[in-house]
Amino acid sequence: ALLAGGFALATTLFPAPVVCPVCGEENSFLAVGSFGNYILDWPERFQLVFWPDTLGVNLWSCRRCRFTAFSQDFRTVPEDKKEELRKALADVHFSPPPVAGSAPANEYDLEYARLPIAERLAAAERVYTVLGANDAMWCLFHRIAGYLYEASGDAARARQSRAKAAEL
Repeated sequence: ALLAGGFALATTLFPAPVVCPVCGEENSFLAVGSFGNYILDWPERFQLVFWPDTLGVNLWSCRRCRFTAFSQDFRTVPEDKKEELRKALADVHFSPPPVAGSAPANEYDLEYARLPIAERLAAAERVYTVLGANDAMWCLFHRIAGYLYEASGDAARARQSRAKAAEL
């Protein structure tokens, strides 16, 4: 019973093939497999940030066009925004990810998860600008960014993001 009970508090991710809605490239991202309401008790709740947004792997980036969005926003893009997104992302370049196997970002060691979180957040900010995010979305975006910047060791950017969220 104790062994089975441990699985009841498990959060799981699995690699999933996802087609980019902007360029049609098939990517492999980590998708949510399971979780429970126990995530609402984790300490990050005091920052109003919840799993899976607390994981950098939930910020998906297309390897071809660099379209970057949180998993829940990635799959659908309005047809009339695709060209504008292509233009907004045309000059975005990610640093080469570290070699596979060196400091894996996750157990599956997917390439997108090894890209610097600061670069993915900057690309996502362009995406959400084009998509016309409202103040509530920007507040959430900056709370999540603050959490992810702090987790990556960038305290200055974390403070800036949290200040933006507080303004909103």
